[in-house]
Amino acid sequence: MRNIFFFIAAFIFLLGCGGDNKQKLNKLTYINDCESLDGWDNNNRLLSTENFHSGRYSNILNTNNNYSITFSKKYGDISKKKLKGVKVSCWAYFLTNNFKGKVLVLNLDSAEKKVFYNQTFMDKFVKSPRTWTKIEEEIPLSRKFGPNTIFGFYAWSTSDDTILVDDLCIEFIED
Repeated sequence: MRNIFFFIAAFIFLLGCGGDNKQKLNKLTYINDCESLDGWDNNNRLLSTENFHSGRYSNILNTNNNYSITFSKKYGDISKKKLKGVKVSCWAYFLTNNFKGKVLVLNLDSAEKKVFYNQTFMDKFVKSPRTWTKIEEEIPLSRKFGPNTIFGFYAWSTSDDTILVDDLCIEFIED
């Protein structure tokens, strides 16, 4: 009986140690819940422990900190296949009724020049302040990019109002 109990406890423990699936669900999906940073640049961004969608932290965007934690990775390190699109998302928490001036940005750079730029305006999604709202958009990509093209993804606020973002996600969709 003791052996069965030990086996069940060990099995449950091993299931719980399956790795950090929030960071990278598969090789084409990267999520940052503001706790893990692989593939993401923190650059001393402001983190909040007072209000978060998941985990223990969220990212504060305000007058002193306009940019969130940023995803940055070379296309060649993401996929060897052609991409037909990218899905970007985050959860946002607005403290005021001013929903304008906040965007999710997908930016592709190659050899010091911008080759693609897309903004997803958060005000299309947010209905009321002081509630977590999912911001999500699928962006089609109609051309092929070189392996050194850098995919950048971040939230950006151009206003003085404070917002919180959490669970930033970028999913690459292969052709």
